[in-house]
Amino acid sequence: MDLLFDYDGTLHESLRIYHPAVQAVRDELAAEGRLSPRVVSAAEAETYIGMAPDEMWRLFAPSFTAEERSDAADRVGRHMARALAQGRARLYPGTRGVLEDLKAAGHRLFLLSMCPRSYMEEHLEIFQLTALFCEAMCGEDHGYRPKFEIVRQRMDRGDFHPVCIGDRFSDVEAGRKNGLPVVGCLYGYGSPEELRKCSVLIRDIAELPAALETIST
Repeated sequence: MDLLFDYDGTLHESLRIYHPAVQAVRDELAAEGRLSPRVVSAAEAETYIGMAPDEMWRLFAPSFTAEERSDAADRVGRHMARALAQGRARLYPGTRGVLEDLKAAGHRLFLLSMCPRSYMEEHLEIFQLTALFCEAMCGEDHGYRPKFEIVRQRMDRGDFHPVCIGDRFSDVEAGRKNGLPVVGCLYGYGSPEELRKCSVLIRDIAELPAALETIST
């Protein structure tokens, strides 16, 4: 079985480093007089996880130009990269063991995240995940097109008919618009409403192997 994983909110507990990064950049921009100072709540930061960087900054700072959005997104990326290098990032407990068990059972593992290529490569290296995945796809490589379009393009290349696994509506959409089963991860950052059309729901990544046994592809 082919398994297509989202990354942030599905494998990576990203709010731990994303929320402080967004707050730090907000503070920087406020100090420069480009935004008003305010506290960014964890709940607000959580809503942006899974979005393409430009989409997030259109919502966070609607008055920004494309150049300003790009600069702000780069700043967040740099803060997160420093946090990653300092050991402040982590995968959800048990994630690596589940991935290793699934690969050993003969499943093919794929990754798709709406992130820059540098972000993905840094995380694959730090968490030593490269050998577990057949392919790691990121939003930047595909012009940050919607996930369902990226999945469809990959399916058109052949030899790929995955179960989509993720925590946000974009993961559900990637599966349903391509006629694929979807495992919704309730432990991530999506709401139950976002995941209501999933084939099956899990509350811990440790539940994934059993959930996959209920799915026919």
